[in-house]
Formats: sequence, C-alpha cells, structure tokens
Amino acid sequence: FGLALAASVGIAVFAFREVESRTLAGFLGLAILIYVAVFAVDWLPRIEDRRDRPAQAVFGLIAGVLGGLTAGWAAPLAIYLSGRRVAKDEFVRATGVLILFGSLPLAASYAGAGFLTGGLALWSAVMLVPTLAGFAVGERIRGRLSETAFRKVLLTLFAVLAVNLIRRSWFA
Repeated sequence: FGLALAASVGIAVFAFREVESRTLAGFLGLAILIYVAVFAVDWLPRIEDRRDRPAQAVFGLIAGVLGGLTAGWAAPLAIYLSGRRVAKDEFVRATGVLILFGSLPLAASYAGAGFLTGGLALWSAVMLVPTLAGFAVGERIRGRLSETAFRKVLLTLFAVLAVNLIRRSWFA
C-alpha cells in the first residue's frame, strides 16, 4: 500500500498541478462522501487474506492519485482498512504510518513543483503542534469508545468534512 501510495502521489502532483484548488476541494469532498455512503449502507465487502496484496496495490494507487490531487488520501485508505476489518487502534496506527508514507513524497513533489515555499514550509511545521495535540486528544477519546461508536464518530466527522469541502468548492 505504502509503495503504491508513495509512487503515485508524486506523479499525480506533476500531472495535475494546473488544476484549480476549488476543483480539487470538490473532488476530495466527493471522494470522502463516497466513503461515508459506502459505510452508511454497509456495502463494503471484506477483503480476504488471499486478495490483500492486490487490494493494497489498487487502494494505494487510488490513494496516491487522490493524495497528489488533493493532499488527502483518507477515503481510499479508510475503505481499504475497513475492508480488512481492522480494529480501531490498528486503524489509527496504520493510518498514521501510511500518512507518513504519502506525506514525504508529497512534500518533495510540492517542493519540486514550486508549491512548497519557505514560508509555507515554516507554517506547515508550526501547524504540526496543534495536529499532534489533536492526535493526543483523539487517542484519549478513542480509548473510551467502542468499535461501533468509533466508526459512527469517524463517519460523522468525515461527512461534515466532505460537505464542507463540496460547499467551499461550489460557493467559495
């Protein structure tokens, strides 16, 4: 998953660097909304062990392209992990590792494409502080939630995020 993600994210950054940010926000919102819909109707089939490697490659590629377009690959990553039926703690651990796998080539690609300026890099580094604080708070909350409650909270937050991205895309 990580290799497919890392390889495709950089390609997507350069292939789609002229696309308007409002369009990208709408595309990301739509992808997240599809994820929410898949889970709201409980449609996602289980990914069996024998199909895991091909599933990792496919979902990693999709996540990389989406990440290169929008810097957000949560939807395909979450669909893959949920298809594997991983527990909430493993879900969060795997997500963290795969965010790292995608973020490093994304940052390098943004720098190579001229998107990541010195000021933006500094601001991004500063924003790691509230991000890490949010992770710490989230870990405490997650520890108090059942698997079912965790999934409901996750879907609700993703739905709000998706609707806001689509709203910004159409009405910003």
